[in-house]
Amino acid sequence: MVNNRLENERNSCVPPADVELVARAQKRLISLYLRFGNWRSVGKHCGLAHHRYAWELATKGIVPSNPEIRVKIFLPRVMPSGRLPKVKRLIPKIWENPDIYFKKVKK
Repeated sequence: MVNNRLENERNSCVPPADVELVARAQKRLISLYLRFGNWRSVGKHCGLAHHRYAWELATKGIVPSNPEIRVKIFLPRVMPSGRLPKVKRLIPKIWENPDIYFKKVKK
């Protein structure tokens, strides 16, 4: 199981700022799974409408996008990666210097 968990951490799309929180939540969900014996009981204990969210986080490391569900499965409402400043994409202004972007075709 340890090898599978390491593979899931490598393959999951969890940002580096969130890795520690996700690992802690995975441990708590797995301990609940060992106590109750199935994922449906874990979902019911957490107050989830469906056990899929707990199962996906514990086994695959997939974090749900809904903040209410995140709180129910032991994650913060706003993840640390969500607090990072967004990088603005620079859009070139073609109208200022069109010669760079368009080649003139000689006839």
